[in-house]
Amino acid sequence: MQSGERKRIAIACQGGGSHTSFTAGALKGLLARGHEKYDFVAFSGTSGGAVCALLAWYALLERGAGEAGAREAGRLLDGFWLRDNAATDLPERLLNDWLVGWMRWQKATGVLIEGSPNAFSDYWQRRLRRSLERNVLFERIDERLVTPVSPMLFIGAVDVLSGEFKVFKSHRRRPGEPSWVFNDEPGDGIGVEAVLASAAIPPIFRAVRIGERVYWDGLFSQNPPIRELLDARPDEVWVIQINPSRMAPRPWSPRPGDEPASVVDVMDRRNALAGNISLNQELHYVEKINELVQELGEGERPRDRRLRLKNGKEYRPVVLRRIEMSWPLGAASKLDRNPAFIRRMMAYGEERAGELFAALAFERTWASRDPRAVAGLFTGDAEIHLERPLFGEHSTYQGRREIEQFARRYLAGDESVRLDLTRKQVAGETVTWTVKVSPQHSGGTEPRPTEGTAEAVFERERVRKLTFSPNPPDSHR
Repeated sequence: MQSGERKRIAIACQGGGSHTSFTAGALKGLLARGHEKYDFVAFSGTSGGAVCALLAWYALLERGAGEAGAREAGRLLDGFWLRDNAATDLPERLLNDWLVGWMRWQKATGVLIEGSPNAFSDYWQRRLRRSLERNVLFERIDERLVTPVSPMLFIGAVDVLSGEFKVFKSHRRRPGEPSWVFNDEPGDGIGVEAVLASAAIPPIFRAVRIGERVYWDGLFSQNPPIRELLDARPDEVWVIQINPSRMAPRPWSPRPGDEPASVVDVMDRRNALAGNISLNQELHYVEKINELVQELGEGERPRDRRLRLKNGKEYRPVVLRRIEMSWPLGAASKLDRNPAFIRRMMAYGEERAGELFAALAFERTWASRDPRAVAGLFTGDAEIHLERPLFGEHSTYQGRREIEQFARRYLAGDESVRLDLTRKQVAGETVTWTVKVSPQHSGGTEPRPTEGTAEAVFERERVRKLTFSPNPPDSHR
């Protein structure tokens, strides 16, 4: 990638009931603040994440990739979540309060009551269909709107009968041709049925039949699809994750006793882990490709390396970033359509998007190796903590003057303390990078750089605390 070129970004959207309003807020913030510097070349999603990805994709198709497209995406996301999905009138509020209260009663009593999977599913699916068709004119999605250079869309589901993963795609390749074209194949392209299939979570929704196949929610396959995003040749993949990886958000550590105890919370945590298993497998696939590109690819600088296969495919390093929803919310809130709750979740998502952009600014300044500029990204009372054996010292630098001294000491030279941007970074309660410390600065005995983590806590988009820690012995980063 040449200096000054706009980075190509693909965004993957995880889904999970009303918690997906966090995804909507994060996506809205990413597009609003990122359209001037980045090209958004692909979106993917599962369940509610598929709805968010669809709305953003459709907005960019209709209004273009600039400010108008970002503004339209924000309007559609607001409209779906705050107008169409939220419980705004009295009957809807009463129904919402009853459902949430019923879930909380089950949690408190330990009694799990399950009804027929088709008892109310027709009502909810008809409602979702109306909301989708109100925001997206599916009849307009054709080869005139979706061109070979348009952003791509991927929606995940699973075939109930065969167990096969299914990804509905906006583009396809014609046999023998290298370019992408609009995917007009029945049962494989983007339509309202594909989104309904991706959101068909039992027992709330019944399975969705498309042709001779029957689909459930993509939670059971890819939540969300990520490896398919590589078709769009992105420089980076940004994942909006709403299923927390940890029982306690960073920088806190989970402890015995934090594990779920009620039947409802056990099932919710089980579903979160199941969704994250597929997510982590998808991320591991991209990380493995990155390793192969670095080991076998051609190119002088790591970011310029390319791995070219005999079949004509070409792979490049792809930076992975995760924006994680880390509030400790229970299972009942996944059904909560209270407008105040939806607004709060969307605002939280936008806040996390802001932290991602703050982290990007931090990366650029860190790479410049300008001590004064680096110190300027910290709050006045910020701290940097160094831990052995990642560094040769165990110490703390406090305040901008000492932080500037740290930068002068440890940022001199091209390979002194380097952020490895080909590894996962998480913007949750903290932002975490993989870091490599050169032998002259590390406390290790190996002649090669020592690998660890740099974990930053942001406050109003400035770093309040930065901790460098060694990887644990059993780490599999």
